[in-house]
Amino acid sequence: MTMTQKESMQKAMLVTPLEVLNQFEAHNYTLTAAFESRLKTNPDKVFCFFDGKEHTWAEFDRDVRKMAAFLRAKQIQAGDRVGIIAKNHYAHLLLLFSLARLSAILLPINPEFGAAELGYVLNNSEPKLLFIESDLLEVVKVACNENDLSPIITFLDQPQNSERHLQHQNIDEILSHSESFKSDPSNAQADDTCVIIYTSGTTGFPKGVMHSQRSFLLCGEAYIERLYIQTNDRIMVVLPLFHMNALFYSVAGALCAGATLALMPRFSASQFWKQAVESQATTVNLIEAACNILKLRPRSEFHAEHQIRCAYGVRHSAHDVFLNEFHIPYFVSGYGMTEIPGVTCSPFGGLQKPGTMGPIGKHPNPHQVWAECRVIDEAGDDVPNGVTGEMIVKTPIIMQGYFRDPEQTRSSFKDGW
Repeated sequence: MTMTQKESMQKAMLVTPLEVLNQFEAHNYTLTAAFESRLKTNPDKVFCFFDGKEHTWAEFDRDVRKMAAFLRAKQIQAGDRVGIIAKNHYAHLLLLFSLARLSAILLPINPEFGAAELGYVLNNSEPKLLFIESDLLEVVKVACNENDLSPIITFLDQPQNSERHLQHQNIDEILSHSESFKSDPSNAQADDTCVIIYTSGTTGFPKGVMHSQRSFLLCGEAYIERLYIQTNDRIMVVLPLFHMNALFYSVAGALCAGATLALMPRFSASQFWKQAVESQATTVNLIEAACNILKLRPRSEFHAEHQIRCAYGVRHSAHDVFLNEFHIPYFVSGYGMTEIPGVTCSPFGGLQKPGTMGPIGKHPNPHQVWAECRVIDEAGDDVPNGVTGEMIVKTPIIMQGYFRDPEQTRSSFKDGW
């Protein structure tokens, strides 16, 4: 039997993306409503595996309500920003969902930023609270002092320095003492901004890309189509949660499919296969650089008993190794930006053309209006096939604009493209 025949048989055994979505009640495209519709089906199922511990959907729901109560007690209101400066952490998920309940905004920030870069982002976004790893306190203090900012700081870990501990709460204390706070119902709307992700700033200072709750969930639904995500999948997250890929593909996809997240603090080439086995991961998102690193690592680190069936982001340079040595049958690759995630994608189980971005992606629901792409010349006219031009995109998964930058926002759009 050829590999193509095996892949066809395996795909035929999977539930279709639309069938995955149709298992759950319809919702109003808010994170709270989407989560609750999945929670009802299996509250005792694992929602997140992190740091060797499993958190069920019911346990995560309890923690989200505690965190939302804490945030409300700290006077966090609709539109307020709350930052997190850390490697991937359970708190990223708690804050995303608890802030969404309040129509407030998650601000995930790169923990590798120096004081100058961090200061720019904090000055532009003005978060009321910051959740940080304790060893980042000094650089955070410098960035805040230089910009005359004074956010409330909470630690994600237990600081070694007892004086630091006296000055700042940590997340364990919040989750253990928040029972007394009232968890009010959510009044969030689908078009409330839920996250601001700062771009790398290749054309100047980083820009804060704003996305709505609706955009987040539409991207998650499309991700089910991309990788044929099943409700019993465990989606391994090794890419950083301050980037679009991990947040809008992996996290949103797990939510929309009612699946499980296997959250790793960061990408570790030496530990990758061990982590895949321990977390029982079945899918993973990577970037080309990570794939090429894994390709070159000693095979003694490889664990053949892993269960990964599909990997996103494996390009031509690593394809043969992932297929024939790592025994992962499915690869998917595509194109998107922080502003417009998930535009194109090679079809799951379909024709793969190395070196291309794939065709325009799909949504499980054929009636959902989806992305359109054109390639135009300097006059804005479509170019013939084979002629180089600029690609423009119109898509329902699109940023609301750049935070506090109306000029850049205006210059990025023309007639809805």
